[in-house]
Amino acid sequence: MDKLNINLLGNVEIYYNGELINNKLSAKSIGVLAILLCNEYKKVTREKLAYMFWPESFETANYNLRYNLWNLKKVISNDENDNEFIISDNKYCYINQDYNFNSDITYLENINKEKSSDINTLKKLKELFRGEFLENFYFKECDDFNDWIFYQRSIFQKLHIQTLNKLLDQYLNLNVYDSAKDTLEEILLINPYDEESHYKLMNLLINNKESNLAIIHYKKYQTSLREDLNIFPQKKIKDLYLKLINNKNNEEINHSKKVLKDGNNIIIRINEYADSSVNYFAMSDLLEKLMLSFKKNILQGIPKIYLCDACLIQPSFYDLVNNYSNTELIEIRLYHSVKNILTYLSKDFLIQIYIYNVDKIDEKSTKFFKFLSSNTNLFIKYIEDKN
Repeated sequence: MDKLNINLLGNVEIYYNGELINNKLSAKSIGVLAILLCNEYKKVTREKLAYMFWPESFETANYNLRYNLWNLKKVISNDENDNEFIISDNKYCYINQDYNFNSDITYLENINKEKSSDINTLKKLKELFRGEFLENFYFKECDDFNDWIFYQRSIFQKLHIQTLNKLLDQYLNLNVYDSAKDTLEEILLINPYDEESHYKLMNLLINNKESNLAIIHYKKYQTSLREDLNIFPQKKIKDLYLKLINNKNNEEINHSKKVLKDGNNIIIRINEYADSSVNYFAMSDLLEKLMLSFKKNILQGIPKIYLCDACLIQPSFYDLVNNYSNTELIEIRLYHSVKNILTYLSKDFLIQIYIYNVDKIDEKSTKFFKFLSSNTNLFIKYIEDKN
């Protein structure tokens, strides 16, 4: 194990002889160290360092820098060959390339130069990205240093995404579905608007016979673009979605013919007599119509936990639950329970939901139907006027 280990990605960790020494260094000492490490043994002028950390105190800037360099050399002493870690003279400072140490960013940059595609190396690189470069570092009135941090963060974020994309290529070549999916989701956590990664994830789901999930994923992506950036998906991914929808519609037409023949087509009309002042009014109406449309023995097959939540807004569901005890109404849980009830029933029935009086849907139900549309492929149609 190297005598000195420096991790600057995520929470800063500096170990010397196995001991965490962060508390022996000031934040600005760590900042100076970070700048020198990122310059890969190149010389940095003392004037530049002094100005970056003490721009408002020209008279004392050189003294402050000299003190911080002295403290770094005191805490991180010479190695067994008497090499200094940081070399400084009257004009320049730089990291001694003969000093034996380990740093996450140095290792990352060296491997990146080699352009390695070895899967084990890529996995090791991925583990280095524990968080942002110099996470939580910010110095008041040090604009140049703060700008430098943001610039470095963009560089390492780009390296992170490049590493994940290389890993993704390996997993796709090996047909490792779960790892490929997880890697794409990691990329989208870093850059949620990376359309190419969204496109790849949809194709991955399609190839895994999960077209429904691909459709749902597109809808969520489209919604986030519209709400966050006021833009829409580009042609490539939109065409893929339209192709899926077309295939889905053809499947549903064929399925409709079958269920209509079997008598399993269920049409639900709700909110015909709207009251937007009552929370969950349209949702409650939906549940009531389900009670009227399905035989009791079918509804009793639904998991009890979902039925109990439905009782909170539709008392007629009491008949389906023995020994029901009232529970607290938690909105997101209620939404999931009603969604799961519909999903359960739609396994054997083609459910078509027609919602009337669109401008008079209560707020809670409006949020629910938006949630339902984004997370299922149920047939939902809004009717402006009831004739």
